[in-house]
Amino acid sequence: MRVLNLSMIGSYLKAKWSKGLGNKKADVSTKDIRLLSCFGDGKDIPVCPALMPSKEQAGKFYCNECGCGDRRATWLNTDEREYGKLDHPYLSCPRKMPGFSDYEVWVEGGDARKREIELTLNLKSIDPEKVKPVHPDLQEKAPKQDSEEKPEKCDPCEKKAEFQRKNIDVINYYRSQGEKIPEHVQQELNRLKAEAFGMDNSVEASPAETKPKCAACEKRRKELIKARKEGKD
Repeated sequence: MRVLNLSMIGSYLKAKWSKGLGNKKADVSTKDIRLLSCFGDGKDIPVCPALMPSKEQAGKFYCNECGCGDRRATWLNTDEREYGKLDHPYLSCPRKMPGFSDYEVWVEGGDARKREIELTLNLKSIDPEKVKPVHPDLQEKAPKQDSEEKPEKCDPCEKKAEFQRKNIDVINYYRSQGEKIPEHVQQELNRLKAEAFGMDNSVEASPAETKPKCAACEKRRKELIKARKEGKD
C-alpha cells in the first residue's frame, strides 16, 4: 500500500500539470540524464537502489521511494510510443538526482553514486536547464521592482495560504485517482488547519499603532477602527 505525504502529492500534481493537454515532454537530453540517474551506465555507475522491477509487467521498472507505486503511468522505461514518467517536463526525485527538477549538487559525504554521475556528465558543459529542468508554467515570476517596497504577509496569513494550497492539492490528487483521502493524510491536513486558523491572530485597532505588514491585516485594522468610532457616536 502506498503511503503518501503532502509533499509527495504536491510533486505528483506538478509533474501531471507540466505534461499539459498536449502531452508535453522533457528535452531528450534531460531524459537521457534521468535514465542515467535511474539505471546507471552498466559499468561505473550502478542502478539506483530505489529501482524496482514491476510486478504488473515484466521488463518494466519503477521507483520504490517516490510513493507513486507500480503502474503504467509510473514506469521509468518506456518506448517512444508511450508517455512514461521520465517524459514529464517537471519531475522530482526523492534522491534529488541530476535531470530532475529538485536536483541538488553533491556535497562532501553525500551519495557517492550522485558524485560519479556528475563527473561522468561533466555538468559544466551542459545547459543547466537540462540538468535541473523547471517547466515554464511552474517557474516563479520575478517580482517587479517598484519604487516602494510592498508589504509582506504576516505569519498567520502565510500559514492560512499554505494550508489552502495543500488542501487543494490533496483533493485534486485523490479525486484524479478515484480514491478516498487516507486517514493519515487527513490528520496532517487537520493539524495544518489547526495551526493556521486556531491561533489568536487578532489585530488591535488603534490609530497610534504601527501599521501591520500584511495588507489583509491592515484592512481588518481599518475596519476595527471604523467600528470603534461608530460605537462611540
